[in-house]
Order: sequence, then structure tokens, then C-alpha cells
Amino acid sequence: MFPLASLLTLMIPRQTRLRIVLLAVICALAHKFGGGWQQVIASFWPFLIYSATLTTWLKHSGRDAFVLTAFVHALYNATFFVVGALGNFMAAPGG
Repeated sequence: MFPLASLLTLMIPRQTRLRIVLLAVICALAHKFGGGWQQVIASFWPFLIYSATLTTWLKHSGRDAFVLTAFVHALYNATFFVVGALGNFMAAPGG
């Protein structure tokens, strides 16, 4: 995602919103290999958030952009982990 964002910055330098949407669409389409169109649709919103973070912070520094995007991705994954863990805990017999 980082190399593609950097390439889009070189190709479309003044269109930040367009770069964000294009990056999200391309990354979501790459998920078609793993699960079909449902996977593409389900992954578009998170990729839009990651793309906005990455594209915005690339203006400051590549390292900061990478770190913050990875942090946002980790928070997204942690949310699903916590919800799943709570669901298992509540569904367990005697819990």
C-alpha cells in the first residue's frame, strides 16, 4: 500500500481526495482474490480509512505515515478481536 500511495503521489500530485479513493479502490480490488466481490465490498471502508491516514501523513514523513497507518490497522483488528473474545466469553457455559 505504501509504494502504491507514493506512486499515486507522483502521478496525481494535487488531487489528494482522488488519490485516497483510488488507493482504497485498488487495495479493496486486490482482496477479490481472497474472497470474491463480498470481500471487496467489506474491505473498501477500512481501506478508505487507511488510505486517508497514509496519504495525509505522507505529506509530513514516510515513516510517520507508515507507523500511523499500521497503528490504525492494529486498532481495527483489535476491535474485532475484543468483540470476538467477549462473544466467546459470554457464550461459554457458566459465563
